[in-house]
Amino acid sequence: ESPWRRSMLRPKVQMLRKHALDVVSLAILGVAVYLLAQPGSVARAAWDRQREARLASRALERRWPTLTTRAQPLYAGAAPPELVEVSDYTCPYCRRVEPVVDSALAAGVRLGYVHAPNPERPAALAAARAALCAGDAGRFPAMHARLMSTADWQRDSTFVRDAEAAGITDLPTFAACLNAPGTFARLAAHRVLSDSLRLRGTPTFLSAHRSHSGTLTLAA
Repeated sequence: ESPWRRSMLRPKVQMLRKHALDVVSLAILGVAVYLLAQPGSVARAAWDRQREARLASRALERRWPTLTTRAQPLYAGAAPPELVEVSDYTCPYCRRVEPVVDSALAAGVRLGYVHAPNPERPAALAAARAALCAGDAGRFPAMHARLMSTADWQRDSTFVRDAEAAGITDLPTFAACLNAPGTFARLAAHRVLSDSLRLRGTPTFLSAHRSHSGTLTLAA
């Protein structure tokens, strides 16, 4: 084959190769789109997880200032929390991780608490209101410890014994707070905030840029 013929054929060969690559690329893209379109496919599940993680991360960064303002502090002092726990007093996993929370607080971690009670559990909703009212009396950490470590309150909606155990002295004011419209409104605001964070469940631990759902160790 002459050099002249080879020089004439080269552009055609290159063009054919380019077309072949284009066809292969389109085929791969088509397969990827097809797999992503299948609700039960592994590719679709991975895509959905990554997308949900991105959305949750953006929501956390936007709402972190509100979280640190609304969270009830489990520590002494006026400094804002550096970590926030979103939790439910009737959640067994939340109760199981409480010793780790206690250890973190003892180590000096400034941890705040946002209420996300299960709306289908009246006891969870009542306990969250009791914790908010204890906070008004300056006894939230003590009430929190009581609610996480005991279960009798789940059968006694007055929370009088728990308030006394937490060191609340003005029981009439506490009792009035439990069913005050403002308390229901504050709890609803906690619920709306936790829902906006696209959390997967309770407990969830949050910092300004990261989140961890479920139980965890002190090192984590």
